[in-house]
Amino acid sequence: MKEKKRPIYARVSILVDDAKAKYPVEEFRINPIVTPIKFIPEDDPRRRKFEKALRPLDSSLRRNVVDSLVRILTEEYVESELGVKMADALNVHNEGGHYDSFEDSGMFAERLTEDLHEVGHDQHMGINFIEPRSQTDPDNGDREPKHGPTLEDLKQMNFGFGSITLDTESAPGKTIATLPIQGFLPSSEKTWDIWREIRAAIGERLSRVAGADALLVDLRDNNGGDPSTVAFVMSYLLDDGPKHLLDFVDRSGKVDESFSTLPIDELPAGTNAFGGTKPLFVLTTENTISGGEDMAYGLQVFQRAIAVIGEGNEATAGAANPITKPQFICEEAFGDKWWLAAIPVVKPVHAVTRSNWERFGVKSDVVAGKGEWVGVENAKEVATTFAVRILGEGKKRIVAGFIEHA
Repeated sequence: MKEKKRPIYARVSILVDDAKAKYPVEEFRINPIVTPIKFIPEDDPRRRKFEKALRPLDSSLRRNVVDSLVRILTEEYVESELGVKMADALNVHNEGGHYDSFEDSGMFAERLTEDLHEVGHDQHMGINFIEPRSQTDPDNGDREPKHGPTLEDLKQMNFGFGSITLDTESAPGKTIATLPIQGFLPSSEKTWDIWREIRAAIGERLSRVAGADALLVDLRDNNGGDPSTVAFVMSYLLDDGPKHLLDFVDRSGKVDESFSTLPIDELPAGTNAFGGTKPLFVLTTENTISGGEDMAYGLQVFQRAIAVIGEGNEATAGAANPITKPQFICEEAFGDKWWLAAIPVVKPVHAVTRSNWERFGVKSDVVAGKGEWVGVENAKEVATTFAVRILGEGKKRIVAGFIEHA
């Protein structure tokens, strides 16, 4: 495979159902892998580094990796008791010989991640064996390549948004807008140099729904992103900014970072907010995760959303604890930046609930396909029906799937 700037190697896995005719594909994955050593020429200056990093694992190397992870889990993981339980599980697996067959670092990293998920159920957590970026370009020496996309790159991604629609037919004389948000691009000053341009582009897209009479915030395909951008988007949906949303807090209770909406006069020039009073619904699935859950949770607990409507799901994925400080480990044994431990050291604490959505997800107020909505499987269809009723009868709240009149 080739990206725009560098070649990469990948492992393809295909899961088929051999019990059905024509063997339908049930799952198709492409996962990047480290450049195989056979593709590194003997005279390549990177060869020695690859040989060190890719040599077959023995018991000593596996113990080195496990010990490094145990230290982070017991000393830094945001939930101290759970961190000890996960560390104990890794030690039990290692001492019980469950890791003895692993000679490939990439496969070992996958197994370690599985074992941590089995005990901790922390979906952000992952142990990765990756190829250092500086290793991929023989002309780059030891310099790190420059990171960050161009505006043209981000424009092709529509800055994280799907196709915005304005429905003027369902409620005559009214407009019901749908705002699909697929991800939250980094847009704070500490990320990319073009952060102002990114915010302006996001603000322009949010302005397209500002004049609507009701809004469906569609997070069904949202795979998360930057919490600063979540707060920025929330600035267009909540009044009276700055409004404190949540903090990232470490295991000792210390606040590492805070997130708030912006006051209206600090939004990008020429953009307009939907505001905090008109009817708003949130659409989710069981795969809505991380930053998407952050937004759904905030709109729900601030009582800004009339309802969170699940598309068959009682709750979202339940992944709250972010990866803010991934750590490279075992560099003496393998070389620099091959083993990466993505282990959460902070958790979000919401301003209203003093809690978050980790493991439990954001609960659906209404579930498409259930209760009153048996036979209506599409969350957008359910939300549109509610919006039509409310626009005709005045803003109310949802109780047990029905509109409660004030």
